[in-house]
Amino acid sequence: MELIKAVTFPSVYSLISRWFPSNETTKAVALNASGIPVGTVLALLLTPIIVEQLGWEWAFYLFGLLGVVWYVVWALTVTTNPEDHAKISTKELLYMRSNAPAKGKISRPPIGAFLRNKAVWTIIVVHFCTNWTSYVFLSWLPKYVNDGLGVPFAAIGLIAILPHLTSFICLNIAGKIADRLVQRGYATTFVRTLLQTIGFGGLATCLLLITTADTVCVCYWIALSRQRIRSRGNWRT
Repeated sequence: MELIKAVTFPSVYSLISRWFPSNETTKAVALNASGIPVGTVLALLLTPIIVEQLGWEWAFYLFGLLGVVWYVVWALTVTTNPEDHAKISTKELLYMRSNAPAKGKISRPPIGAFLRNKAVWTIIVVHFCTNWTSYVFLSWLPKYVNDGLGVPFAAIGLIAILPHLTSFICLNIAGKIADRLVQRGYATTFVRTLLQTIGFGGLATCLLLITTADTVCVCYWIALSRQRIRSRGNWRT
């Protein structure tokens, strides 16, 4: 499942570069990425109900079926290039051709050149760190609140959605901030570096501070701050 899912993000970034103007790509990437916390929130709310009513197996069946339905809808409505879409207007197509940065046929990626590129390895490290902290909070924070702070297990689900809702909001805000900085003349590399420095510096601070939390309010205030800071660390495409 994860092997198949791994191709979705680079594929979406390529698609965004063909369908969105260069001054709106960060907002598009942020909107796409903000679907992750939304899905997490829905899963936290729905999975206990599904397990209680139908059994734990149906949590996998229903979410898997939803993925199949989404794939069918996507395959029928989305094209790689704007000019291949049956319902795009002439005005929209001309706008895309004038403003979207990526054009033409997709060529075979130079894997060797990518692996020798410092920027590629920087993105790999950034993505690894982002995912590591995300899964630590996703898997460990509810257990810590239950075992360490004494919150009943039944009440954790509603509390646990707060950081993810915050992430959804701040991802979209951060995307707009990045686009505006570039539109004002700041170099793309500078914007990426600035947001990553703020994001990961603040994130590391929050991870250290959460070990000192002794109440639910303090714990989740730090978690929410971590989500806000991390969201501002998303790189600009």
